[in-house]
Amino acid sequence: TTYYADGDGDTYGSASAPLTSCLASPPSGYVVSNTDCNDANNAVYPGHAELCGNGIDDNCVGGIDEWHVGFR
Repeated sequence: TTYYADGDGDTYGSASAPLTSCLASPPSGYVVSNTDCNDANNAVYPGHAELCGNGIDDNCVGGIDEWHVGFR
């Protein structure tokens, strides 16, 4: 199984830090998901609400404030 380092503790890991293991569950500090787009910020992860005006991609969909058309 491949696990991914979760540097910010939000239960989403970074694809750039894989660990292959025979363990049935991830070791401490690792998770099964590799979809975190900012593993240094625990308030940024897939499914998080997009916060208008903070200048970051809160939900990892590749856009900033994308839900609010015409913002800026």
